[in-house]
Amino acid sequence: MIRWIVWPLLVLILFALLYTWFYGGFSQVKITRSEAGPYTLVYDVHHGDYRKIHVVMDRVFDALNEKDELFTTLGFGLYYDKPGDVETDSLRSIGGCILPSGTVSQSLTCGCKIAEFPQTDAVIAEFPYKGKASVIFGAMKAYPAINRYLMDHDIPDAPILEIYDTPGKKIRYIVPVGLQQQQLTVFLD
Repeated sequence: MIRWIVWPLLVLILFALLYTWFYGGFSQVKITRSEAGPYTLVYDVHHGDYRKIHVVMDRVFDALNEKDELFTTLGFGLYYDKPGDVETDSLRSIGGCILPSGTVSQSLTCGCKIAEFPQTDAVIAEFPYKGKASVIFGAMKAYPAINRYLMDHDIPDAPILEIYDTPGKKIRYIVPVGLQQQQLTVFLD
């Protein structure tokens, strides 16, 4: 009787470990300090729960693909507020796609906002990207590592840009320490 309980439990544990391993749950977060950008952002503004930003990203991706016949492979979210410090309904973010370099953004008809994210000095963390579960594991591992790095180097909190690189199979968490707050909040207008 006990074998009928133990074997399924062992299989379940093995599955959970393999799932966690595949989506990066055991991966280390690598943090560097270097230049990031410039990026041409096509986006919409989002207020509320950060877990729902994917709806905005998908809407922008679909609009670019359908109206402008432009397929992009880099999605992004720029998160302005720290959850816990700000009520969930008041969290501010933007989400969308990063245009490939050389794309003429003035000719787009998708109806989304377009802006240049300037090149800047940044703290950058990387994490493997193999699907939506990687986003969850990445956030659980990257944000504590970034917060420790910022505290250890006496760098103030700043909005964080997450770039989801599908072909590169990585998520980049970028803290733009070389930009002033007003250079980033302009995207919310």
